[in-house]
Amino acid sequence: KFILSLILALIWAAASEAQIFVSCWWDGTVGEFSLSGQEINRRLLPGLISPYGITYDGNGNLFVADAGRHTIGQFTISGAVVNASLVSGLPSTWGIVADRSGHLFVSVYETGTVAEYTTDGGLVNGALITGVTPTALALDGNSHLFVANHGNGSIGEYLTDGTPVNTSFISGLSSPEGIALDGQGHLFVSNYG
Repeated sequence: KFILSLILALIWAAASEAQIFVSCWWDGTVGEFSLSGQEINRRLLPGLISPYGITYDGNGNLFVADAGRHTIGQFTISGAVVNASLVSGLPSTWGIVADRSGHLFVSVYETGTVAEYTTDGGLVNGALITGVTPTALALDGNSHLFVANHGNGSIGEYLTDGTPVNTSFISGLSSPEGIALDGQGHLFVSNYG
């Protein structure tokens, strides 16, 4: 039986068919489903160790934070490997989100930071946001980055340059582990516990 733990990326494919990509950390895969829950490809990306975060860049690329390999991998939405180790040597990467201008924001749980990379793997800022215990990230269309902070049970709001807007945008959560934004600006939170 397949249990969905966190929906980490909701994307619209070029064919206007909605797709949901789900990381399955316990068996090292990323699966693809329709919005109605129909399985499209349960093992779209097999062979990962502990995939947590997934993001789509709008150009046909999926980026996967694989905490077990300490990497960010790049794949096509059809499952082809572009670069399995686009970024490597990252301790405990959980969340990842891409903007439309070629930047990846990565939550590095172990170091308590959010780092910024280019979509070709170049480091922009290894400590864009500090002093958090980040698990998941979401980005709206207005350059606001939302950070699930496991350490204090909150969702913080920041600008993409790291400037805090509201570090307790949502508070009182026990353990936020997943967040996603839809096209209407609704923020969805997965809260463990």
